[in-house]
Amino acid sequence: MAVKKSQKSQSKKAKSAPKPVPLGPARKLTEQEQKLAERSPCFKEFCEQWRSPVSLQLLKELQRIAKHKEPIMILGPTGSGKTTIARCIHQISWRGAAKDMMEKYRQVNMGSLSPDLLRSELFGHRRGAFTGAERDYKGLILAANGGTLFLDEVADADVGAQASLLRFLESGKIRPVGCEDERDVSVRIVSATNKDPKHEVHYGVFRQDLYYRLAAAEVEVPPLHERIEDIEGIAPSIVAKLVRERYADDPELCAEGITLEAIRRLQDFGENWTGNIRQLDSVLVAAFINAGSKKCIEVEDLPPEERWHGETRLVDRKSARWAIERYLGTIDNQELMRDYARALLVCAGGNKHQAARNGKIAVTTLTRWLAIPEEEEAGQEERPAVARKKATRATGKKSSSEDAGVLV
Repeated sequence: MAVKKSQKSQSKKAKSAPKPVPLGPARKLTEQEQKLAERSPCFKEFCEQWRSPVSLQLLKELQRIAKHKEPIMILGPTGSGKTTIARCIHQISWRGAAKDMMEKYRQVNMGSLSPDLLRSELFGHRRGAFTGAERDYKGLILAANGGTLFLDEVADADVGAQASLLRFLESGKIRPVGCEDERDVSVRIVSATNKDPKHEVHYGVFRQDLYYRLAAAEVEVPPLHERIEDIEGIAPSIVAKLVRERYADDPELCAEGITLEAIRRLQDFGENWTGNIRQLDSVLVAAFINAGSKKCIEVEDLPPEERWHGETRLVDRKSARWAIERYLGTIDNQELMRDYARALLVCAGGNKHQAARNGKIAVTTLTRWLAIPEEEEAGQEERPAVARKKATRATGKKSSSEDAGVLV
């Protein structure tokens, strides 16, 4: 009798044990998708994760554009998976059909390097070309010859680096720093940015001709809150990857997955997924830690909702200046444009090129703002700010706000 009772209790526990959501696609893949999934780990991952109509449409678009050789620009918010999509495009294209598909794939963050270092990183250099160049370096473009070069955050590149990149795209030739000879290369350029490139062109931060060269085809990655259904596929994949890459040698912490109830709770967060997949990954790592030795992440293992939100940072002076620069083109305030350009010029010691670099704007834009006249056009009513300045010049006194000073 005791044996039967124990067997019954064990069977009840087994029935009540939480079940993880299984990995794998929620639909039957087409023959073409099966072939690409066998060849590309990234494409296979997308087939398993993506469930929403907008993501399935993106999957078809990736298959279509990967066949061609023209440059592709990936647009999407931070943390939405642009880097993985760039790898996927390389892997399912003919350039990724080699035995070691990632051998001819290179990537660089265009906004993290200085202009001179970026040119050397892209085009290479000869030994002795500059201080510290102790050996020849072929550069990322030549290393990716026959494959794909991914330019991440391309809209953050310096204006000078943009010009060098444009010359390469137009000629298909590179010349390493310190070398007189040019070399032909065949590289598929895939770029990405979390900004609107058309706005960047309008503000003079991004070259229009370079944008046209890079955006022969555009891929727009929707934010996570527009494809909530995908969480049902993404969350189990994140947990499985976490176990596989970090805890494979620790069987006590090898969670088998996440329950459907926990996934529904994550989906209810809705539009608050401002950090996209990167934010979801952070929440699931915290839940994995809370789960401890449990074999499945449940609702109670999820961290408190207030910890799900991204960190709110104070706006520093650099961020404020960047924000002003972004919105100068959207407000009708010629005086503000002129004064901002003058402040940049003063900080740069009168050097226009340095002032433009500091303000992340083109020299032509800086010159245009500096040329804005002092006086209002005839017949127009003076704005309050202009009237206050004229009154200050006449009395020789400063207002309390001017005494305090406003730094940008």
